[in-house]
Amino acid sequence: MRVYEYDSAVYSRKVTTTGVFCALILLYSVYSLFFGNNMILWIGAGIISFYTVWETFISLSNPSKVIVDADSITFCAYGREHRYLWSEIERFKVKEFTGARKLFVRINKAGILRGRYWVNCYYFNDTDLLYKYIVDREYLIHPTSLKARARETGERDREEMAEKRKKKQEEAEKRQAEKQARKEARKKSGK
Repeated sequence: MRVYEYDSAVYSRKVTTTGVFCALILLYSVYSLFFGNNMILWIGAGIISFYTVWETFISLSNPSKVIVDADSITFCAYGREHRYLWSEIERFKVKEFTGARKLFVRINKAGILRGRYWVNCYYFNDTDLLYKYIVDREYLIHPTSLKARARETGERDREEMAEKRKKKQEEAEKRQAEKQARKEARKKSGK
């Protein structure tokens, strides 16, 4: 079993504080709808803040801990967890944001209550291991997907390019050695 945990100070600041702030905006939006003016503004603010509160506290879309083992993957936050057995997962789709080391994971029929997770690997311990594990798991579950075929082709192309570079390097070294040998032969014949 492997446990990956979000840096707790960063999680509090980036996820929890944002969720609490949006909850306050939601409450103020509801209040302003009844006692204020500019209803369109407060309806918009209410919808956006409701969505953020829902994603943060209800659907656990921003987990603070990811636990993986041979049998399952578990996403945890705020004392709750969503556990998925690998044997029961039919659909495991990952949207990669490589530069940010962030993943959007959708499991089975992802809905509004569970199945959609933003895994910001950059802030988890063992960033690269978690990122690679989740991405590789998608390829294991969907080996014939277009994304998996593109990855295989890319890996094959990289191997071919590395082979060509190595061959060119060997040829250049061979030419350099021949050139050096001719130069030395001319020196000897000139003396």
